[in-house]
Amino acid sequence: LIVCSMVLHWVDDVPAALLNVGRLLKPDGLFLASTLGLDSFHELRTAFAESGSPYGHVMPLTDVRSAGMVLQRVGFAMPAVDRDTITLTYSSFDHLYADLKAAGPNLHPQRCPGLLGPRRLRAMEQTYRALFALPDGRLPLTIEVLYLHGWRPHASQQKPLKPGTAQIPLTDVLRTLPPKANT
Repeated sequence: LIVCSMVLHWVDDVPAALLNVGRLLKPDGLFLASTLGLDSFHELRTAFAESGSPYGHVMPLTDVRSAGMVLQRVGFAMPAVDRDTITLTYSSFDHLYADLKAAGPNLHPQRCPGLLGPRRLRAMEQTYRALFALPDGRLPLTIEVLYLHGWRPHASQQKPLKPGTAQIPLTDVLRTLPPKANT
């Protein structure tokens, strides 16, 4: 078992890291990971862009589909990716920004080489408030958490059936679901 909790988004070459994880696992070993997803900090990204900042202020993150494709590409068996979206709310922009600073440095490849000046920060805060403030004045911050798992291949693992060999047509299964589940 290898567990990788909330660090993959800091890795420069995720496919290479996952290849190494796959090599370290024994056959039928399990890899479990969580990482930040593409929808994380979308308010912050939008506010920086709308306030005229030409620099990347949020590190590049991956989406669910790309994470699943990487797990398949590096050879994990039965890969699965799921996600949760968490929305934090802050009473002030200063509290929100302090939490972000405490979470770690900006590693975006096109980040500003200098400090973020108070004038640009306040312009971004005004844009953030104008676009995203809740009716009570609190500021939301979205975090998407991706959960990944995959197995190192082994002969004892389940194998998918060949296409066309199913015993029950999918249309029969869908008819048994409640109406809202069919959409």
